[in-house]
Amino acid sequence: MTIAHNTISNRIETLIDHLSYGVYERRDAIRLCLLAALSGESIFLLGPPGIAKSLIAKRMIDVFEDESYFEYLMTRFSTPEEIFGPLSIKALKDEGKYIRLTEGYLPEAKVVFLDEIWKAGPAILNTLLTVINERTFHNGIDHQKVPMRVLVSASNELPGADSGLEALYDRMLLRLYLEPIQDKKNFKAMLMQKPQAKLAGKFKKVSNEEFELWKKEINDVGLTDHCFELIYDLKLSLDNNSPGENHTEHAIYVSDRRWKKAIRLLQASAYFNGRNQISETDLFILKDCIWHDLDSKKAIFNILHDFAIKRFCDQDEITEATNVIEQKIIELDADFQYRIGNRLNSDLVLTKTRYKLDLEDIKTYTFDGIPNMLKMCVIGEYKVLDKEVDEKAQSVYVGLDHFQKKIKSGTGLIKVYINNAKTNVWLNFSIDENQHLLLHDFANNGIPVVAITNKPTVDIKDNWLSKLAALNEEMANLKQRIIKNQIDFSSINHNIFVEDDFIESVEKSLVSLTLALNAVQDKNDEFQERLQITATNVGQGEE
Repeated sequence: MTIAHNTISNRIETLIDHLSYGVYERRDAIRLCLLAALSGESIFLLGPPGIAKSLIAKRMIDVFEDESYFEYLMTRFSTPEEIFGPLSIKALKDEGKYIRLTEGYLPEAKVVFLDEIWKAGPAILNTLLTVINERTFHNGIDHQKVPMRVLVSASNELPGADSGLEALYDRMLLRLYLEPIQDKKNFKAMLMQKPQAKLAGKFKKVSNEEFELWKKEINDVGLTDHCFELIYDLKLSLDNNSPGENHTEHAIYVSDRRWKKAIRLLQASAYFNGRNQISETDLFILKDCIWHDLDSKKAIFNILHDFAIKRFCDQDEITEATNVIEQKIIELDADFQYRIGNRLNSDLVLTKTRYKLDLEDIKTYTFDGIPNMLKMCVIGEYKVLDKEVDEKAQSVYVGLDHFQKKIKSGTGLIKVYINNAKTNVWLNFSIDENQHLLLHDFANNGIPVVAITNKPTVDIKDNWLSKLAALNEEMANLKQRIIKNQIDFSSINHNIFVEDDFIESVEKSLVSLTLALNAVQDKNDEFQERLQITATNVGQGEE
């Protein structure tokens, strides 16, 4: 490309500032109309009367050095002569040629505004279709080149479903719905605004040479494989959007022609933002290109918004990887609790199951002067077991004889000392389906515990700690990937033609992605802490 990208980007922003001057709550519409004008595309403005549709169109005159402009309010009585120029009586009389005098009419204008476009008759609309498609006007036997840079059409209604206007409507690439001013301060400012003779300040208009050069260089903007996959997946989402989904009465259809023209608009967005390739932020412009009616407009907005906060910056891949890691931690934790826990013996006595702990290899302690105590290590997630002991329980002490007596029934109350507390408390206990002992906290959550033995049979380091270390490394790589994506997105997230709300949504979702990964990291760290404490208690770690 031959232009200085920063220079042109700044210039376009200056243009937007000037075109938006004195027009309230229309900046988004104006900058998109400018993008369409610089891309040679057509625009349709939908909204009630009196909301500055014609003003936006007239502002487009100030974009180009050649200010030729044509505007017309269509009615069902409008004739082709009023739009394309009257017949030349002289040519018809002297030469027998059917030629229109087009000076001052649509075929010779750079900027065209047609209000209430759907009220025009077939003769006008059919000719207009050719003008938009080919940029030529069939003037008699001659094909007259039309210099039109942008056609802005407007109406307070959409074309009827059976009106035969679908082909022309499909040519209106950019579709904008305008509402009356919403903000109270803006409404007051509009009421008190003095008439303006012209736009304030000075700015450089676009020359014919620049327009032709830009049009050529826009075609050289690339589409990365990543953005193509996003666009294609978005297309599939719309294709598969059944009637009724996202509040639509009909399936969302977007023609191949509209997709192609929309991509060129994305190329233009990238180009005027100083980039050689379409980026993710450019895709937000699609929300104003591919809707058909107001129901589909809302649906596409929601689909694209959800799509962005789930798919942009590899968020779906990172989310999936985070979920996989979390599931692995859960599975490792379950495996740890199953394999490390003491399995209680059971016998059937008079139709009742009786439980007892196999005393072989059981290690006993003297705690606070009390002999023959079992030390049980909490191997489930740490909980506050008792309201009176507000620290999370890592271990408990219980008298061996008391334990064997109470454990027989498989459920009930048991007297324990939590951690190193000198005061005992009574806690509920139960036996799970694997015949492992559970202690219950005051919220009745069952927490697995294991009695310390003299002969540990499972290597905690090899079976779990080493695997958690590998998962830690995976999470560290994911964090670096998120940071890189945040930096990359920040470097391109200023898009002249896109509202800040969409950009901020992606930035917030990236932060949420980091928080979700941090939560999994916390789960990993907590499990690793339990493993290390258990390893120490069973003689596999440092005292």
